[in-house]
Amino acid sequence: MRYTTKAEYGIIALLSIANAPEGRPCSAKDIASAENMSLEYVEKLLHKLKQFGLVQSHRGASGGFTLATEPKNITLKHIIEALDGATFQTFCIDEVRENIVCNHLSACGLGDIWGGLKGVIDDYLSKITLESLRREHSEKQVGAAG
Repeated sequence: MRYTTKAEYGIIALLSIANAPEGRPCSAKDIASAENMSLEYVEKLLHKLKQFGLVQSHRGASGGFTLATEPKNITLKHIIEALDGATFQTFCIDEVRENIVCNHLSACGLGDIWGGLKGVIDDYLSKITLESLRREHSEKQVGAAG
């Protein structure tokens, strides 16, 4: 599995939006400033998340981004697929193999193993929601302050 900064920063941006007061849009500038990220990078991430239907944009002076659905309906799998295209890629079983030639493909048993691993990873990531991450993050902040 590839764990990219795109996925990490996308999750952080979505947590910022989820933690905004009810119904209040969160601007890319506010997210970038609060999380010490490049504004240009945050804008690109939010654009991709919007294309995938995870956020909505709102124009105007008090515009920004809100979640397109409840945080309990957004999983890590959704986020990673929106930003990275897949949670786990193997050239021998995925459409990724377009230009890759494997001389062992017909007699190799690894494809089934990689496919099974992808299933386990996807299942696990499907169980972790933005809401559960938000709760866990809040609990850790309270614990660190106490």
